[in-house]
Amino acid sequence: MKIAITWDYELFFGEQSGSVQKCMLEPGNRLLEIAQKNGAKFTFFVDAGMLVLGEKEPSFKQELSEIQNQISSWDQQGHETGLHIHPHWEDAIWENGWKFDLKRYKLADFKDTEIEQIFDNYLFSLQQWSKEKIVSLRIP
Repeated sequence: MKIAITWDYELFFGEQSGSVQKCMLEPGNRLLEIAQKNGAKFTFFVDAGMLVLGEKEPSFKQELSEIQNQISSWDQQGHETGLHIHPHWEDAIWENGWKFDLKRYKLADFKDTEIEQIFDNYLFSLQQWSKEKIVSLRIP
């Protein structure tokens, strides 16, 4: 039997986002410690919309650098990077933190052509961050 151990690598949000440190980096580091101690391999499903939009926001540069370092770290340790799609990033804005308009939270809220564009854009962006080919997808 094969068991897949997965983690959604994403910002939690309410009125605005949580922090990269508390939502992603600290839990990611803890999971990597657990995996190393137990000889396990994980799949980290990265919310790629955050990367796409984050690359356009100068105030998010430091967080992106830390995320890149962590992705590189799990790549080197043999963990998988998977594509995770939360399309609410299409309408998010930066105002001293990410603010979300949740009117278009799920893919079904978009036209078919927009869904294809979101998928292609997010996959292309994430593939630039991971040394291994992206072969797994998780859509909420």
